[in-house]
Amino acid sequence: MTDRQQDSWIRLGDVLPSILARLLSELEKKAEDRLIASVRVENNKFQCQVIAHRDHRDDTVTGRAIFVLNGLRCVVDHNVGTLPQETTEMRLVQGLVQKVAEKIAVEMIAPAFRGLRHG
Repeated sequence: MTDRQQDSWIRLGDVLPSILARLLSELEKKAEDRLIASVRVENNKFQCQVIAHRDHRDDTVTGRAIFVLNGLRCVVDHNVGTLPQETTEMRLVQGLVQKVAEKIAVEMIAPAFRGLRHG
């Protein structure tokens, strides 16, 4: 390596950190410009009780999830009808999880979006 090449590498080493910092800053600015809105959901306390009930008159199984999230009490029901026991338990759990998630989204998360301020 010649002295001239070595000097070029030394100068590049001097300016490279500032070039990278500027590039990073530009990338962060572009990312911020693309951001439409932000919602923070935190400090949540969740309690839940699940009850399953078989109605022997028509052999249908219904599950009920009673849950409290941040002090708000909600109840969701899911009926799986008449299925073999192995299928009933699996479908009951899947259905209740889906309904609890929907209830949380509608009742608790969606209202947070109403206060969004677009920049």
